[in-house]
This record gives sequence, C-alpha cells and structure tokens, in this order.
Amino acid sequence: MEATIQHFTNHVDDLFAKVEDIREPLVVERIGENMVILAQMDYNGIIETLYQMSSPVNEKLVDGALQELRNGGGCEYKIGKRMATV
Repeated sequence: MEATIQHFTNHVDDLFAKVEDIREPLVVERIGENMVILAQMDYNGIIETLYQMSSPVNEKLVDGALQELRNGGGCEYKIGKRMATV
C-alpha cells in the first residue's frame, strides 16, 4: 500500500486503521527517502524473527523444522477456531 505525503497527512487516521486491518505496511512517498509505517505487532514479529535467526543454532533448528515439514513431518492441532498444521 502506498500514499503520497499529502494524502498521508490528510488521511492519517484512516490510513493507520487500514494498516492495522489488512496487516500490510504503508509506504509514504516523500522527497528524500520514503518511510514505511506498519503495525507495532508486525514490527515486533519482524524484530523477533531477526533476533531468532541471528543465532546460528536457532537458524539450524528452524531450517531443520522447515525441512521436516516439507518432507511430510509434523502434526495438526487446533488453535481457537482455526486448524494449524505444523
């Protein structure tokens, strides 16, 4: 999702609500470098992923788990109303 600085300034509340609702970053185009706005929960998730993947041990564990899933491993369990496959 993108907006000019003028559109952002005029519609900041609506744009914030949309970022939160659709969980997609907003790129604000401006003179100089563009800015990206995203929900804090999404930002926290990105930071946590970067932290976890910065450890070679964790990276190997995650890669191994993904490979196991690709090879048909894992199990299903219910989370609230949704079914998750892991």
